[in-house]
Amino acid sequence: MVVHFTEESILLLADLHLGFERELEERGVIVPSQHKSMLPRIKQLVDSHKTSTICIVGDIKHSIFPDINYNWEVIPEFMESLLEIAKVVIVPGNHDGDLQAFLPRSVVMSDSSGISVDRPDEKLGVFHGHAWAAPELLDADVMVTAHNHPVIRRMRNVSIESIGREGRMRYGRTIPVVVKSRLDRNCVRRELGMLEIPDEPPASLFTLPTFNEMFSGVAVNTPTSAFHGPFFENGCALLGASEVFSTTGVYLGEVSWLREQFNETIKSRPPGN
Repeated sequence: MVVHFTEESILLLADLHLGFERELEERGVIVPSQHKSMLPRIKQLVDSHKTSTICIVGDIKHSIFPDINYNWEVIPEFMESLLEIAKVVIVPGNHDGDLQAFLPRSVVMSDSSGISVDRPDEKLGVFHGHAWAAPELLDADVMVTAHNHPVIRRMRNVSIESIGREGRMRYGRTIPVVVKSRLDRNCVRRELGMLEIPDEPPASLFTLPTFNEMFSGVAVNTPTSAFHGPFFENGCALLGASEVFSTTGVYLGEVSWLREQFNETIKSRPPGN
């Protein structure tokens, strides 16, 4: 996501999960290191949108604990490369324990309750989503979170009529998406034991997908999917009533409608298939 203010633009990325490949290797799957492909993608976004700051919304590393060689070998150099592109700000996620040890001094890192980006024309709240956001973030009309890695799950028709194999539907690849929810800020205040503000309109809460192309997440169009984290688990934001957008900003529909379409696809399969 790119947020444009009057005098600057900020690029927001989430859930890099650097080192996920090492977990795949333990399962016998060998894939290239993803940090090498992420850097040119990030640079292209920064150049295209002329952003001055890169804000990473949590889960830079995949391993929750720091003591693996990959973290020491890759993360410091990766962060140095990012600093050559733009200013770097990090809002830590649940996988970022002891992350500070790997970061160059000039990287700005908040605590897990998030940050408030205050500009004369707008206020933006940013937090990872595994924990409650700082109370001052509720003053922002727009909030950005991550943690759930939203995707759309596709179905593929693999029927081969020539050999009589018809009505075969299989899961296809997933597509990363951005989810926009209505956040009941007074609901959050009640959960945090704060005073409510009468007649306050809802904030817009955007959930970003993972930037790691090897990673998947919550398929929002499947009927039983649910977002984790206190905002969704306590009913302050409702996934079913949320809107879904592609990563290029194309509106795809409400989650409830996408789930209906997914159900119709499943129902269309002949009995026994």
